[in-house]
Amino acid sequence: MKRILLLLVFITATTSMVAQRTLSPSAQVTLLTYDPIDDLYTAFGHSAIRVFDPMQGIDKLYNYGTFDFDAPNFIGKFITGYLNYKLSTNTFDNFQRANEYYERTVHQQVLNLSLDQKQRLYQYLEDNHKPENRYYQYDFFFDNCATRIRDAFEETLGESLQFHYDFLEEENLTFRQSLDLFIENRPWTDLGIDLILGVGTDKQISPRERMYLPAQMMNIFQHATISRNGMQDSLVLRKNIVYQGRSRNVKPNWFIAPITVFSIIFLLVAFLTYRDYKKAIKYRWDGILFILMGIAGCLLLFMWFGTEHVVTKNNFNVLWAFPLHLFTGIMLLKSSWRKSWLKPYFLVSGIVCLVLVLLFPVFPQQFHVAIIPILLLLALRGYEMWRRLE
Repeated sequence: MKRILLLLVFITATTSMVAQRTLSPSAQVTLLTYDPIDDLYTAFGHSAIRVFDPMQGIDKLYNYGTFDFDAPNFIGKFITGYLNYKLSTNTFDNFQRANEYYERTVHQQVLNLSLDQKQRLYQYLEDNHKPENRYYQYDFFFDNCATRIRDAFEETLGESLQFHYDFLEEENLTFRQSLDLFIENRPWTDLGIDLILGVGTDKQISPRERMYLPAQMMNIFQHATISRNGMQDSLVLRKNIVYQGRSRNVKPNWFIAPITVFSIIFLLVAFLTYRDYKKAIKYRWDGILFILMGIAGCLLLFMWFGTEHVVTKNNFNVLWAFPLHLFTGIMLLKSSWRKSWLKPYFLVSGIVCLVLVLLFPVFPQQFHVAIIPILLLLALRGYEMWRRLE
C-alpha cells in the first residue's frame, strides 16, 4: 500500500513538474491550419497550436475542437447546444498520422515570439488544459476551435500583438456570406445551412470576427505584427505546408441542385394545375406538400425556441415553412375534415408567400434563392385550395 501511495505521489509531482516546465531557447510555437475535407463538420477547416521544444522533449498539439462522444445524452446535448467542447492535447505525430489518413492538407506558421512570450502562451495552454478549465460551451461563430486560439494569443501577448485588416477584401460580408464561400460547391449543404440560420447571421461581420474561420485566421496571422523591445516585426517567421493532401475542388452538378429541382417541381405542378386534374388527386398531393412544410416549420421552431444555438433563433423561414401547415395538410388528406373555414387560411398563406417573393431582395433575413420556386408553389396551391374548398 505504501508503495502505491509513493507511486501516486511521484506521478503527481512529475506531472506538476511537466506542467510547469520551462521552455528552452530552441522552442517553437506554430499555428496549424487544416484544410476542409469531405464531411460537413470539417467543411470549414480546423486550427490548432503546436508547441515544439526538442531540448525539453516537448511536441504537443493543443486542440480546442474536441468533445466526448461518451457524454451522457450526447445526441440531445449536441442538437440543443448544451454539449461541452474541450481543449485536448496530443502528440503532433499522432495527429499528423490521422491527417495523412484523411489526406488533409496541413499548413504551419512558425511564430516569431520571444522566449518569454512562448513561455507565457505555453503556461496559458497548460493551465487551460487542467480538468477544471478545459471545458467550454461551444458556439460556431463566437467560441470555437479558432476563436479560442485567437483569444489565447491576445490574452498572453496583449498589446504587443497587432492584427492588421487592410488587406481583406469584400469588407461588407455577413456571417452567412462568409460561410457561403466555403460551401458554394455543396448546393444542398448550402441550402440546409441557410434554412436553419436565423436573421442574426445576416449582420455584417467585423474583421476580427472573421477569425472564427481557420483559413481567415491563418491569413490574418500572416499579416499580423508583434512588438519586442520597442520594435515591430512580422508575427509569422515562416510558413510551410506540413502535409500536402489531395485536391478536393469538386464542381457541383447543377442539374440536381436545389434551384433546378424545385423549379422543375414548380413548373410541373403549375402545368397540372392548369390542366385541372381531379380534385381528389390534388387534395392528396397538397396534403403531402403542406405536411412536409409543416414538419420543416416545426423543426425550425424547435431550433429557435428549444435550443441554446444563438444562430438558429429569429429564423423567418417559418413564415413559409409554417408549423400549422402540418395540421392543415392532415386535414386535406381527410375528406370529412375539409371545412370552409380553411379557405382564408390558404388565401393568407398564399399571399404571405407572394409578399416574400416580392420582398426577397430587401428582406432583413437573406433567404436562399432555391426557396423562390417553393414560395411560388405554396402561393399557387394556396390559391387553388381557397378557390376549391367549400
